[in-house]
Amino acid sequence: MRALTFFSALVIATAAIGCDTVTAPRERPHDEAAGQPPSYAQFAVEIEGPASIGPDDTCSWIASVRGAREPVSLAWYRRDGREGSWLLVETLPVCSGGMDGQSSFELRLDVRDSANRLASQRINVLIGSDTACTDESEG
Repeated sequence: MRALTFFSALVIATAAIGCDTVTAPRERPHDEAAGQPPSYAQFAVEIEGPASIGPDDTCSWIASVRGAREPVSLAWYRRDGREGSWLLVETLPVCSGGMDGQSSFELRLDVRDSANRLASQRINVLIGSDTACTDESEG
């Protein structure tokens, strides 16, 4: 099994690496780690980045946070398949990854603001041999 490796950069644009972007739909905020039921945050979190990539692509996903009380803390998690465990891969506003394998994965962004409110967003990233950083709406 080949592993997915992630690295970070403070400022990276997906356009610079030839990727179209997709904005994931909003998801209800939650606090899985504390075992608490969802509470509704009063700020918006979105993930911008590719929904499908090729097995040898390196792409970036960018956190977009609006209406949160500064400062905010970010945590990017990845899991392979729907049943896998979440693995922390990044804590910066940009999450970049090179694919070293051929398994699709789910990427989750958790954002907590200074008022201790939590909002979360997820995106499914498909890996294909003939895919190259494409927008989710393209099919």
